[in-house]
Amino acid sequence: MIRFISSDRYSSLHFFVQSLVHCLKDTKIIQVVDCTGELQSEQFIDLPCEFNQINQIETINVLWSELNPHAKEWWSLLDIANKQAIELPDIPGLKDIIILLEIARIIDSLSTNKELIFIFPAPVQASRLFEMAQSGPRLLESFVEPVLNWWDNTKKSLSAVEALLRLKLPDSQQLRFNAVWSKRLELLQTISTNRDLHHLIMILDGLNSSSEFINHRLCLCGLHAAVPTHLLLCSGTKDLDKQMQKTIRPEWMYFSPLNLDQSTFDIERFKNEEKLVSSQPIFDSHKKAFSIFLPGIIKSCLSIQQLDAIIYIIYSGKKRAIELPNSFKDLHCLKASVDGWTLHMTFSTAS
Repeated sequence: MIRFISSDRYSSLHFFVQSLVHCLKDTKIIQVVDCTGELQSEQFIDLPCEFNQINQIETINVLWSELNPHAKEWWSLLDIANKQAIELPDIPGLKDIIILLEIARIIDSLSTNKELIFIFPAPVQASRLFEMAQSGPRLLESFVEPVLNWWDNTKKSLSAVEALLRLKLPDSQQLRFNAVWSKRLELLQTISTNRDLHHLIMILDGLNSSSEFINHRLCLCGLHAAVPTHLLLCSGTKDLDKQMQKTIRPEWMYFSPLNLDQSTFDIERFKNEEKLVSSQPIFDSHKKAFSIFLPGIIKSCLSIQQLDAIIYIIYSGKKRAIELPNSFKDLHCLKASVDGWTLHMTFSTAS
């Protein structure tokens, strides 16, 4: 079981990690990996675990050393062949990709006698990161494939000029990601899309919050396909805790208040692997319908649009795009309904 933890507060995060590590210590070696870059090893020195931190500079150095000899002709063409990894320009989204590549590498190298705990950034950023993890190899391919395909076509059209001027234009294959990286990202995709294979633990601040606001935050997580398996609420009122207890069904996620002075949550629930409803779209070709679990969903706040074979679920300025399977591509959305926290949509043929 791979565990990802995100918290609004570092005090709650440390308290929970401490409880979890002590709960798991008698089963396997525990490795805690900080993905935030903000924590220090001294905070975990008294815990029975290995603490590591993702060092983005070191990770980029490793990736650059792997790519540089492989794509030397490209780097020469771009005049960056002699640059160090630290000199490379910052590209928007690159830091998140580096974190996910390192997470995928760590998971791929996981031995059977270890438990992995990844500490993610705060929930809003963790949701985006978790959504990217579910992209698999497309996470990288979407950045480079359009350019490389264009280059392949351009190189063919320049073949006569290349021969005439005795040029050697680089091959796009040198920049296509190798099977090792694809395998790692596919594994991360499999784990992050299947709630039976991971725990996504979110610790939200309940101070001055209402159940409507907590549901709103959960729905935003769902739009990023980052549905928590475990939800803890710290510093919430007793009324808020009771409202959430009544609302959340056991098959959706585990919920508990988190009180640092006298905690009531059952730490054993974070050790066991429980069957939860899927967070992925479920299609029924026979009924021409599909459903998707979206925690905190309120139908009146949703807008749904269909463009060709893609359904867009829009809420509070955010969207989730769902690609329809081939059996649905000639159908159009007829109506939508909400049952609990599940969105149901039915389809019909175009009139």
